Amino acid sequence: MWHTLTQPSGAQLPVWRVTPTHPNGAALVLMHEAFRVTAHIKDMCSFFASHGYEVMAPDMLAHSAPATEALPINKHGLEEARRLISAVPWETYLEQIQTCVDELLPKKVGLIGYCFGGSMAYYGGSHCKGVSAVDSYYGGFIAELAEKEQPACPTQAHLATHDRYIPYQSALEALATHHPAAKVFTYEADHGFNRTDGVTYDDAAATLARTRSLDFFAKNLLTN
Repeated sequence: MWHTLTQPSGAQLPVWRVTPTHPNGAALVLMHEAFRVTAHIKDMCSFFASHGYEVMAPDMLAHSAPATEALPINKHGLEEARRLISAVPWETYLEQIQTCVDELLPKKVGLIGYCFGGSMAYYGGSHCKGVSAVDSYYGGFIAELAEKEQPACPTQAHLATHDRYIPYQSALEALATHHPAAKVFTYEADHGFNRTDGVTYDDAAATLARTRSLDFFAKNLLTN
């Protein structure tokens, strides 16, 4: 359900929070695609909670738009998302991520994100304190970010070979060159292959990627 956190700046941050029935002692900050906290993002929170994780999905674009209102998954929604994303400096997003991490500590906390959120997971892992693992799905800014910074914690990335929005080869090469410790998986699929309500959803790729995410977090968040 929706909760509100107060950031150090005083800004109010709405978060979709799911508490597991059988907690495993670890937690995830799950960062949404460009379309904000959609039904799919809520489903992903429930998916990871079903495996024992406490999950928090911040509405990262509530800074310049009505809180908790998902954008339509169409061209208009994407254009509005791009406007909102660029409306504030990226340090705003770091404060949001750190606020969520701080709320979940002292649990071990991992970051996971999709599209815009995939970039934010990588970015947050490079700057935020208390992050133990980063899992990024087809992050749009991964190539540029990898050239400048690398998370110190274990990092995993999922890239689509037929991604219509992200330069797949550039992202692959940037990670290999600048963050060789990161584990990178590639899928014969298009951008958004994990989004069940999208036209590019690929069940085989999504199932495999989710299994890899669970294995990754189990290794890095559930062991000493």
